[in-house]
Amino acid sequence: MRLILCLLILWTSALPAQTASPQACWVYQTPDARFRLEVVASGLHVPVSLAFLPDRTHALLAERPTGRLSLLDLNTGATLP
Repeated sequence: MRLILCLLILWTSALPAQTASPQACWVYQTPDARFRLEVVASGLHVPVSLAFLPDRTHALLAERPTGRLSLLDLNTGATLP
């Protein structure tokens, strides 16, 4: 489930800026599950990995081609290098 959520978050961050505002939300329904997609960060170059931290309010975010690793605040969308 976390892998699917990570992929959806990464896909959403690649959307054009006008459709990926911090309050943007989409809902997808499949025969087996219902997914709610929320934008948690924008302005990312090429996000390739997201690892949730145990505190449930932060995640580690890796971007290409720079290899930048950032701490992402899931509540505000702010990233710290």
